[in-house]
Amino acid sequence: MYQVPDDIIRELFDYWASRRRDVDVPRRADIDPTEIPRLLPHLYLLNVRPGPEYEFRLMGTHLVERMGLDPIGRLVSEVIEGEYLSYMERLFAKAVVLRQAIYSRSSYRVPDRDFLDVHRIILPLTRGGDDVAMLIIGQKFETGGDAPDEDLLAVMHTAKHRQKTLEVITG
Repeated sequence: MYQVPDDIIRELFDYWASRRRDVDVPRRADIDPTEIPRLLPHLYLLNVRPGPEYEFRLMGTHLVERMGLDPIGRLVSEVIEGEYLSYMERLFAKAVVLRQAIYSRSSYRVPDRDFLDVHRIILPLTRGGDDVAMLIIGQKFETGGDAPDEDLLAVMHTAKHRQKTLEVITG
């Protein structure tokens, strides 16, 4: 199994895996936010809708601050765009279809600056049936040099993106 290098992301995966019990995908009801308070600022929850489309259900405070907006109730396609949207939708779809944890690390290069790296893990959830109905995503940012802390969405929409890692985690 691939070893996720970020402790927040690893801790979320371990928590999710412990909730699977004797099924491959835990139910949303099996996830208790009071058990993972340290992780909450770095998490967001998406409803999986027909299409497929993905709707923001919850967003951690750190992510809201970094994005500069609270997207709850909006579709992902209303908040992000272009290559970044296509990339994220492929990751979401992979987690839904494979019913597995998907870890990704992306690097965004900003002209005349250094970089913004994003570690993320995408974890499927059901509502008790067979279909994946929700995704819980943990996301952690790493900046280098004078990479921007502000206007995160603008950076992700305009910076040169390079996928560094994509792993299906089965452990």
